[in-house]
Amino acid sequence: MTHVVNKAFPILMDGSASPKMPFMSSRSTPAEVGSPYALLLAAGVGTAAAAWLDAWSFAGFVSAALGAAVYASLARSPRVMRLPATACAVSFPLLVVQAGETGLLWAATISFVVLAGASVMRGLRPGLVASLALALLDVVYISSLGSHLVLIKDFRSGSQMVTAFFLMAGAYEAASALVAARRPERRATPKAARHKAWFDWRAGLAGALACEVVALGARMLIGLPLEMTAILILGLVVAAAAALGSAIGGLVAEDLGARLSGREVAALRHLNAALVAAPAFYYGFRLYLS
Repeated sequence: MTHVVNKAFPILMDGSASPKMPFMSSRSTPAEVGSPYALLLAAGVGTAAAAWLDAWSFAGFVSAALGAAVYASLARSPRVMRLPATACAVSFPLLVVQAGETGLLWAATISFVVLAGASVMRGLRPGLVASLALALLDVVYISSLGSHLVLIKDFRSGSQMVTAFFLMAGAYEAASALVAARRPERRATPKAARHKAWFDWRAGLAGALACEVVALGARMLIGLPLEMTAILILGLVVAAAAALGSAIGGLVAEDLGARLSGREVAALRHLNAALVAAPAFYYGFRLYLS
């Protein structure tokens, strides 16, 4: 798994030190630029707006976003690894728009070859294999999941489908975060202990209800080509996947403990929720509802 927020979760990829897990934070990293919430909101709104462009333009927008995400996430890695990893991330959506789902396999294969070659160019050193594995994980996780937006765009009424996805995922995250923040025990718990609450079923239920409401509203307002039952099922699929992604973020935050601030933990949860929900939306529609 990986991340996109500027300073929030850098990865130490220096072969001379012990490699850290993805989303690792360090107080020696550069100062944060902008709010994680603002960055995530701007990325979501921008992608939803770009979905109304043609397929190649939308793929180019997603490529730029994924490339920037991977470049930021590898802020502590050497340039010989950081730049090839960014190029690999950019290739995912472009190969997907060209070859469909097969493009994901081609992009992952190319990423392995390119990053392995970059590792060899650095020379043999302790931690080489671990650094390569973390770089691949960083690239493949965020790029393969994010590239499902391009696959969603390829559906009939693809622009509406991408817009509906962001509305549904955003509704889940907003409602669940609101309910979680209003619980007295969460407000009274120290920051380090809050990381252990990796899933809140009350917040998840509120998010699922909000997701269903927005799904029904999207069906009427932007003309989703789905029957009522299908849109309700799709809403549940997105909500369940967003809950899983948020839980993954919570587990990572628990492992990192006090190294993450409260805002960084929230951004990590929101980002993972959207990333995991994208393929769930795609396959939920493609395999069961289309």
